[in-house]
Amino acid sequence: MKDKPTNFDPITIASLQFQTGEFQAAKKTYQEIIKNNPKDFQALVLLGNIALLSNKFKKAEKWLLKALKISPSELAPHALLAEVYYRQDDFKNAAKHLRKFNMDDLAERLEIKD
Repeated sequence: MKDKPTNFDPITIASLQFQTGEFQAAKKTYQEIIKNNPKDFQALVLLGNIALLSNKFKKAEKWLLKALKISPSELAPHALLAEVYYRQDDFKNAAKHLRKFNMDDLAERLEIKD
């Protein structure tokens, strides 16, 4: 998928790049989308996911928190943020986001770890 198909919108191109493991290309395409539309929820979440997969936790947190400001009730950013915090041993914040999924038992166990 070296060349971008011209008959697809940028979010579709970025999604295809992501799904085929071309994370750097997807990241670049999502960043172009954000440059043109800073409130593109899907692009923000997927930039956060790419950063998380790259172990760039602060960047992941930044993108995902921006997504939550746009749509606080959406679950995807909460799920990814729970993982971001868990992987940094920040169990209190991980628990906060797990509660959005009614995972109170797991959240309580994490809070005890913290």
